[in-house]
Amino acid sequence: MSARPAALGPPRILHAPADVGGHAYCLSRAERELGLRSDVAVLDAGQFGYGADIGVDLRGAGRWRQLRARGGLLVRALRGYDVIHFNFGQSLVPLHVFGHVSNELPLLKRAGKTIIVTFQGCDVRPQSACHCTQEHCRRETRFRLPNAARFLRYADRSFHLNPDLAQWLPGSRFLAYASVDPRQLRPEGEPPDHDEMFTRRAIAR
Repeated sequence: MSARPAALGPPRILHAPADVGGHAYCLSRAERELGLRSDVAVLDAGQFGYGADIGVDLRGAGRWRQLRARGGLLVRALRGYDVIHFNFGQSLVPLHVFGHVSNELPLLKRAGKTIIVTFQGCDVRPQSACHCTQEHCRRETRFRLPNAARFLRYADRSFHLNPDLAQWLPGSRFLAYASVDPRQLRPEGEPPDHDEMFTRRAIAR
């Protein structure tokens, strides 16, 4: 993992290219509160409307238009950021050919970028172990483990947000989802009208 000289300011972080669970956006906003420059880039935003600083709508786009958009985002990442955090186990420019996976990770590594990846579920879980029945899940399953292996080879840090994924991600670290800001939580209802609070603890035997 390369260190950024202090004279250049805090690290510039890019979270991309997926918005599954709002994980990237919540993490990015927390990093901004710490004084870091942190942005979220999303290709094909999901239906839940999670935030993003850079949005590219590839729905209905042809193959060459998609490649140009992804390539443009890669150039932006190379020029403007020090740390690239890949969400949902997806790279910016994935190439799947005859069961083999190629992407931009070696290029980022040679450019001195810090590479972090987070796997969340169907991005690495084989279809035989996945509850998803969608057609794209069946098509993509043969690329999942080769893609994960390539990320594990080049990434400086790897995380997974569901504990069962550890069996396919040797060396990755489990972290639970962090897309909730505890400061936004409020107690429901009025507190009891007395000073004592009783807690019942169940002890498993």
